[in-house]
Amino acid sequence: MAFHMHGNVLCGSELIYAFYLSAGGGMGQGKLTMNIKEGEIDLRFEYDGWMERMSGIFFMDRWFSGFASKLDEEVRMERIRRKI
Repeated sequence: MAFHMHGNVLCGSELIYAFYLSAGGGMGQGKLTMNIKEGEIDLRFEYDGWMERMSGIFFMDRWFSGFASKLDEEVRMERIRRKI
């Protein structure tokens, strides 16, 4: 099953990605909110739709773990680039 995700990024005191997720005839909508503080990022994920039950069980923990490790690596690489 192919997934299609699209949305808009809103910038303010928080960075918000409001999105729609569709696949196999089902559709849902959600919001990923990033609150950037000194030394940390607070992520909140909200979703309402056909994948809500499955995403909580199978998808979200793995996605956030992968996202966090990729973000750590990107920050590390950026620090190296800035030192050079």
